[in-house]
Amino acid sequence: MITRSGASVQRPHQSDSEAQSSDDPELPKPPKKKAKLAGEPPKPPKKKLRQPQKTAAQARARNEAKMLAQVQATA
Repeated sequence: MITRSGASVQRPHQSDSEAQSSDDPELPKPPKKKAKLAGEPPKPPKKKLRQPQKTAAQARARNEAKMLAQVQATA
């Protein structure tokens, strides 16, 4: 609150750090979360990205390599 003399007076409910952090305590602080539209459904939480799946060709090549290793081990 500002007095008529122009001196800045802190509001009793405001803490010192809160009063100093904002340039103008008269301005309302913007809300952190966006206001949701009335018809907008809530978004599901984002899932962590999984490792990309191996292609069939890579899996086949790996299986063939295992088979060859087994055959060579037994021979």
